[in-house]
Amino acid sequence: MSSAPPLSVRDLRKHFGAVKALDGVDLTVQRGEVHGLVGTNGSGKSTLVKILTGVHRPDSGSVHLWGERAHLPIVAPKKHRISVVHQDIGLVDEISIFDNVCAFAGYGARAFAPISEKRQRADMQRLADELELDLDLGRVVAGLEPSERALVGLLRALFHIGYPKADCLLILDEPTAYLPTPEAARVVKVMRTIAASGSAVIFISHRLSEVIRSTDSVSVMRDGRLDSTVASGDITETQLVARMLGRELEEFYPSREHIDLPTHQLLLEVCGISGETLRDTDFVAYSGEIVGITGLVGMGQDELPYLLSG
Repeated sequence: MSSAPPLSVRDLRKHFGAVKALDGVDLTVQRGEVHGLVGTNGSGKSTLVKILTGVHRPDSGSVHLWGERAHLPIVAPKKHRISVVHQDIGLVDEISIFDNVCAFAGYGARAFAPISEKRQRADMQRLADELELDLDLGRVVAGLEPSERALVGLLRALFHIGYPKADCLLILDEPTAYLPTPEAARVVKVMRTIAASGSAVIFISHRLSEVIRSTDSVSVMRDGRLDSTVASGDITETQLVARMLGRELEEFYPSREHIDLPTHQLLLEVCGISGETLRDTDFVAYSGEIVGITGLVGMGQDELPYLLSG
């Protein structure tokens, strides 16, 4: 096994018109590492991923994969053992897990012979068992829980590049965004298993506490540049936010005791409001308050502004 890092990016630059999407980015990801990548929207994370997967050609700079300089644009990420799991996994609900994986990775075949489905199913089950995914390959995707769908995305990405017969660079782009913490832990466990085998993982997430807990090191991007790379155990969430913003968080949110609040008056009272998904919801809002309303995708919170505004 070569000791060369799976990924080494040097002075990578990309412009879209007058916008500097990447402005001289240097980044190295080592074998056996889960490498966190964080930054605000527009910091350059997505552009970097799209260059690594061949969607964009950089204006200048170099990308070395497994010790060898890659020809840019990267037209065949699979040949470089790069695979991505996006936030929108893109599964087809009406077909099985097996067929969802094969539709992306390709159905196996032999020269002058029919598709070897039996052998391919056995290989896929072996990979699922090795990663402790606990998935029934014949199950229709429509009946899966969100965490199971995320695991199918991982299985598909890894099967696509021939893992574990070959080491891989797996890029996870917000795969846990819609998952509660206990379910997200299933994805993190698989991520750690992959890295422990000698491969490497780039983990992109806005959940900073999860990034710190789950990664070995974390790189912060801001305004198209790499601000810093630090050991995950040596930085706090507050410090990460400050590096992402380029200033201390207190500059954005002064202490509440310094705010002269108006008279505390009831401005809004909602009783039993319901919509297509939202049911019997009550809340109040007083002057001087910021009322936060959140929930997982599909829980109904996105309906609320439309219901309140008619």
